[in-house]
Amino acid sequence: MSCVQETGADTAAVAAAIAVVKAITVIILRAHYTMDVFSAPFAAYEADEIARRFAPDVDAWLGRLG
Repeated sequence: MSCVQETGADTAAVAAAIAVVKAITVIILRAHYTMDVFSAPFAAYEADEIARRFAPDVDAWLGRLG
């Protein structure tokens, strides 16, 4: 079973809350350039797409190792 399929709405809600808090902290503290803050959602979206695409194959490969 894929790790992506095993996560639930609770995990997604916690992840979203953490992302929002981190984004607000970065903006308030001016720790990064504004462009970094605005590009982060796009990078996160693409990382999610890549994970969804490769997770089943990687999970199957890891299952064969164990």
